[in-house]
Amino acid sequence: MDNENKDNQETSDKNELIGKVKSVKTIKQKYNQGKNKISRTSSKIRESVNKSIHRKTEETAERINDVLNKNSKLHNLEKLLYLDKSHLVKSDKETIFYKPTPKKIVIFESNTQGEVESVSIKEDSKIDLYVVKYTNYTPFIYPSFSDNKIPGEPYYMDENEIWYKSDNTLTICYKNNNTMAFNIVNLSDFENLAEENIVTFIKRYNFIHRSFRLTKFVEENTIDINEIIRITNKYIILQDKDANYAIYLYDHIQDNFSKMFLSKLPTIELSSFDTILTLEMSKFIMENKYPIEQFEEHNGFIEYNRVIDNRRVCVFRLKI
Repeated sequence: MDNENKDNQETSDKNELIGKVKSVKTIKQKYNQGKNKISRTSSKIRESVNKSIHRKTEETAERINDVLNKNSKLHNLEKLLYLDKSHLVKSDKETIFYKPTPKKIVIFESNTQGEVESVSIKEDSKIDLYVVKYTNYTPFIYPSFSDNKIPGEPYYMDENEIWYKSDNTLTICYKNNNTMAFNIVNLSDFENLAEENIVTFIKRYNFIHRSFRLTKFVEENTIDINEIIRITNKYIILQDKDANYAIYLYDHIQDNFSKMFLSKLPTIELSSFDTILTLEMSKFIMENKYPIEQFEEHNGFIEYNRVIDNRRVCVFRLKI
């Protein structure tokens, strides 16, 4: 009997111990589940906070960049018009007043984004109005005009022109005295004109066709526009398919073009040809038989050097 009671007691103790162990395991499981839930919640909170911080950081960076970009554009516009902070009279969100001279007032007007979009220049009793366009941070000003009805987006601009492109159509707006003139070019009229060549080709094409004299000359001499290296109202420089060079120089006295050939171009900037290809200077060069191919450009001068008695001597020097 005693043994039976002893066995029952041991069984009861074992069951109680097993129950306690299970209870501990259950508590531990619930604890771990709660811990994991808290960890997941905490992770989500951290992730949300980090996203919020990142978003606010990006927004702050964008605002700073926007301010810096506008300041760069404003500074470049001031430089373009020879203005500085000493000329500043008054400014607010919409208008900036400058007074560079006692008789001259310059007014910048901004759009709703705070970017200068128009300029008024008053000098004595004369008032000139301009619109401002930008390519990146570079401003260009044009006589006041509206582009609201011009199809397409700005495609190219320089100090004289702004182009708008829509599909195969270019609307070219260019300065004509104190106003803007407009010309429409259909790109489909030009076969095999690659995108990267549009600006160069169309600039030359337009330059020629705005001048009756140049148009007639190019047509009569069957000049290929693609062979033109530089063209002005006074001369044309060509390079043919055999890499030979020709210069057509306009003689305003005889009202015709003279022609000269070069085996190579001199080591000068293309714009420096404006200096040596005036009618008077070109005659002087040809009369003295100075070979243009051997001209060099140094420190703002065009030079021709010869070797005399084993010494290099400058025999011709012209300030650009």
